[in-house]
Amino acid sequence: MLVKAASVLGLFLIACGARADMQKFAPENDGWIEDCVECESSGVTQEIFERIADVGLASYAEEIAERNEKLIVKKDWGNSQVNAFAQRLKPEGGQVTIALFGGLARRKEIDARGMAIVFCHEANHLYPLWENYWDGSEHIRMGSEGAADTGSTTLCFNRLAEKIPELVIDEEFEPFVNEKCGDNLVCKNSLVGGKQLANLLSALGKGPALEFKDMATEKVSKTISYGYPRVQCRLTSYVYGTLNLGRPSCWYKEGRPAD
Repeated sequence: MLVKAASVLGLFLIACGARADMQKFAPENDGWIEDCVECESSGVTQEIFERIADVGLASYAEEIAERNEKLIVKKDWGNSQVNAFAQRLKPEGGQVTIALFGGLARRKEIDARGMAIVFCHEANHLYPLWENYWDGSEHIRMGSEGAADTGSTTLCFNRLAEKIPELVIDEEFEPFVNEKCGDNLVCKNSLVGGKQLANLLSALGKGPALEFKDMATEKVSKTISYGYPRVQCRLTSYVYGTLNLGRPSCWYKEGRPAD
């Protein structure tokens, strides 16, 4: 595989420098081994990858201004890491960061729709719609993994779809998508992107491909704040966000105060 030495070094530095206030899209994985930086990607080109980052940054101007922050979106196309992260170093104000990596964008499981939801997931760590937090160092509060998954398709994907035509594809959709979304193409593509990501996450964990029938419906005894919900629950979260159904019971217990 053609993996640049600089990319491997970048992976090492990121792994060694991981902090409690850095939220990653996926658990640690060895997906970078399969990456080919110089190979043509049929799903996400570098141009679309960078456009998602730029449009995503612009779409959060209001939230950034409200917190008196400067958001930097790093577009590391040459990095083979199959992940993304958001980082906040101060409770409020100053610089915050979202990092996107080409290794994730080049995965065969996703196209531009899935990549857009990855950006939205990281944005919802920094500016969560749901008050369910992961406390980092020095009381830095960021949206939990469940909150970031659900929030990613609640509002953010719609914002990006308004500016990026590649996110609104008119194709043959499966019955579940047609039933839930009717004629709403943004809704349909959001569900497709969410399923892509669930299958990517399952593949990284050496698991099977998922279908919408595999969504998680179990209730949890405690709101999940400090870990990743299982992949079936993450699929559920993308669907619930798209359909504005609130927080799914597989990561959030009704009636429990925000952690």
